[in-house]
Amino acid sequence: METFTWPQRLVGSLIGMTGPKRGIKFCSSALIEYDMRIKTGEQEEDDIQLIDGVLGIFDDLSKPSCKPFRSRIDGVGGAVDITVGLLPSAVEAIFEVSISEVQSCFDLTVCSYAGGLSQQFKIFQGTIGESCGLRRSVVAVMLDGMLHLRFIARRKGSKRDHEIACSIRAKKHGSSTHQLNTELASFLVKVNWSTLPM
Repeated sequence: METFTWPQRLVGSLIGMTGPKRGIKFCSSALIEYDMRIKTGEQEEDDIQLIDGVLGIFDDLSKPSCKPFRSRIDGVGGAVDITVGLLPSAVEAIFEVSISEVQSCFDLTVCSYAGGLSQQFKIFQGTIGESCGLRRSVVAVMLDGMLHLRFIARRKGSKRDHEIACSIRAKKHGSSTHQLNTELASFLVKVNWSTLPM
């Protein structure tokens, strides 16, 4: 075995390169990489690894549409079900919900689904006791399709749901604002639209 010794002076410079956490061979039409952790400390290495891996989607992207399908991602600390689908000519909808004029404490569920897809996605589920804003959510919607939001509120101790829906037509760029009022609270929905990079 031969040993190589670096000369005292190097011509040029070495570039320190950082690589991905894992090697990936891209052989799918679409690829989703995930790294889900339970936050336990200040540094990332202190966090507990829940799920880490890659999901490849082998559907033909030249098809006009793809029915959504569910895939289970198993990890050391549990499993996550992910639903994936292809939306041709999609735009990105980033929406925020502000809640004001809260009359009393209530449980709230916010669901979303886009025109063309039958499955709805739960965006938020929790208790609202005062005016607040929900964290921003991002969904893909087919251009000129509809983004449907459904708000289901139930006063603490009641068996009656207050349900209100909001449908917003997708556009290439810009924003949309909608005010929804119930006897429990007022909801202001703001959606920012942008095209997805191809």
